[in-house]
Amino acid sequence: MNRAAIVIGVDRTGNLPVLRAGASGAREMAAWLDGEGFDVRLFVDDQQPVTASRITDEIANLIDQGTLEQLVIYFSGHGFLHSYST
Repeated sequence: MNRAAIVIGVDRTGNLPVLRAGASGAREMAAWLDGEGFDVRLFVDDQQPVTASRITDEIANLIDQGTLEQLVIYFSGHGFLHSYST
């Protein structure tokens, strides 16, 4: 089975307090998914900010291959609410 995972960990964003486990939690999940046979793409903000465009580009690359049977997207950490509707 062709399985992939996008794993995201964000500790820092805007004026919110810095988290201590967003990125490390994402690394732990990435290691587990790798052990389960997933092709893991890890995005953490240790070296550079995690951007939506990097994530969506990678998702598109995986889907465009046309061979995926399962895609897991995992997020740990701070998020941002862009808009809200009811």
